[in-house]
Amino acid sequence: MKSKGFYLQTMESMTAPRYGGGTLPPINKFIEMYDRGSKPFPRQRTLLKIFFLEIDQLTDFDRMVIDEWMESTVKDGDVSIPLDLYERMEWCLNNGYHHFREIIFCGGRRGGKGFLGGKIAEYKVAQMIALGNPQRYYGIDESKDLYVDVLATQYSQAQGMLYNDIKDAVLMNDWLAPFLVKTSNGNQILQTPADIARATMLDRRNGRGMIASTATIHIQPAAASSSAIRGRASFMQCFDEFAHGLDTGSNQSSGEIYNAATPSLQQFDKDGLIYIPSSPWSKGGKFYDLYQAAMELDNSGSAVNPQMIAVKMPSWSPYESWQYDPRFKKAIILPPNMSQEMRTRERLDPEKFSVEFRANFAETENAYMQPQIIDQLFAPYPSEDDNMNVPSSRGLITVKYRVHADAGRSQDNFCCAVGHKFMADDGMYHVQIDLMKVWQHTDFEPDERGIRRIDYRIPMAWFKKMMKLFFVDRFTMDQWNSAMFIDELKACAVRGDFLCKSTSVSVDEHTASKNLQRWELFKTACYQGWVHIPRVEDDIAGIGSICLVEKELKSLVLKNGNKVEMPRQGWGHGDMADCVSTIVADLLGDQLNFLEVGDVAAVVGAAKGGYNRRDAITQQSDLERQSMIAKGSDYMASMGYGRFR
Repeated sequence: MKSKGFYLQTMESMTAPRYGGGTLPPINKFIEMYDRGSKPFPRQRTLLKIFFLEIDQLTDFDRMVIDEWMESTVKDGDVSIPLDLYERMEWCLNNGYHHFREIIFCGGRRGGKGFLGGKIAEYKVAQMIALGNPQRYYGIDESKDLYVDVLATQYSQAQGMLYNDIKDAVLMNDWLAPFLVKTSNGNQILQTPADIARATMLDRRNGRGMIASTATIHIQPAAASSSAIRGRASFMQCFDEFAHGLDTGSNQSSGEIYNAATPSLQQFDKDGLIYIPSSPWSKGGKFYDLYQAAMELDNSGSAVNPQMIAVKMPSWSPYESWQYDPRFKKAIILPPNMSQEMRTRERLDPEKFSVEFRANFAETENAYMQPQIIDQLFAPYPSEDDNMNVPSSRGLITVKYRVHADAGRSQDNFCCAVGHKFMADDGMYHVQIDLMKVWQHTDFEPDERGIRRIDYRIPMAWFKKMMKLFFVDRFTMDQWNSAMFIDELKACAVRGDFLCKSTSVSVDEHTASKNLQRWELFKTACYQGWVHIPRVEDDIAGIGSICLVEKELKSLVLKNGNKVEMPRQGWGHGDMADCVSTIVADLLGDQLNFLEVGDVAAVVGAAKGGYNRRDAITQQSDLERQSMIAKGSDYMASMGYGRFR
């Protein structure tokens, strides 16, 4: 029977000296030796060396890549990194850091942000375990748990891709395997050597359960509210898709989560690590502020915050140079000049592609649609001589019509639109808006208090008449001021009062998330030339004779990258645009969803080639691509790297 003193000596011996980078191999060597999972691409390995300040590990290839990124930064290209990168790394090393304290990775979708997060986290956990007794080393109570926090505004988001990348990296690491006690979708628990010694010293009447109770390193997703985070001892914090949090000032917003969480790292001084991977959103919110802070230089060209690093690169950039590592068969994602899928995505919505894949921040408040695209909606179709883009006073019995009405807010316009879809000559469904109607409070006599209001009996009578002239398959209104209309029109439909004897009457709820989805579908359809609206002018109070829907569409703005709205005007609030966009999104939803996944041929009636017939972006010839690859190979060969395929 060993004495208590033996176990105390064992724990004492497991307290490692101050970590100086020598107890573990450099990060890429560590991954090569112990990680049985997917290996980083060549340029991802360069990023890992940068993040962990491994200047002495940089090869000629790494320096060539860094020079290329810096040149892109100077020329305002796709990739941006700090121009004082080497000086910044030296400063951190000279001031006792072993990695950048904050890593802001602004990357495009499918750009490997979570994958890199997994590699960073497994190495950071190994560093803590290599200390033997990290609590004693950092002056923390030895029974206190230490955390890698994966934080998001909602638990389901925190439990998603980034946590799974970290969990898988830890599971696949042979160095960490002896210390891993438990893994699940909600927690990963590891022991330090000091935990193991403590468990050995304790009575093991509960078997392995006692081991788990003494394990003090936790990797855990969390729905991060201010109260949930405070008090933890976190040595690494990861903020998943930080730019897409709710920057509303509530305790669930990205900014509030960051401000509440980061003090937990102070117990680890310069060894605390914050990893913030995200595709960008708008030039507003905490993510953009942190990106700017990490890139900021003073008048002398030195970093204002040298402990921070920001990297901005498009989705395909981390995978370039893949062909120089024989383990890789292809890149995960290719740039538009080498991928038909990416060219299609960019053509469908260049503004969205710029943000989601090129990783460019959107303006805080931008015009939502290009004016020339809106102008095309009102052009004669299919030709000047045979123009069908005109209003209709009654429908065809063979055509099903879709109607949406918006009662608006008090004193706002009350609008309604009627439309239908048809198979066009290009083999795709288009939407024709047949009729638009607006009621204004100024059209009605003032009441006894001198206030003008829309008399709802007038729109109601118009709806009933209109649905006897058009074969309306579906009639909807949003949730505002619609109950009376919905109830009465449902009763009329049941009695068979309308031309269509099976008219559906219902509420189409316009919530924040549904609104953005609706506008994105509408915008894509407009960019494809699938929407036709007759130019009809109305005498609008306060502005005169205008085409209301045109005016509203050209007034739409994208705010903070996640909300489409029309700044409040004296003449309207976007109600007609809401009606038209609802009809288009509903009638073309399936076709647009197929388009999004690149399966347009699955749409009933789609012609061979579909929308690609009008694709303005030409494909590169095989000869051009081979020439481009050859030039890249020559460049790499000049640096001493062979091309393996």
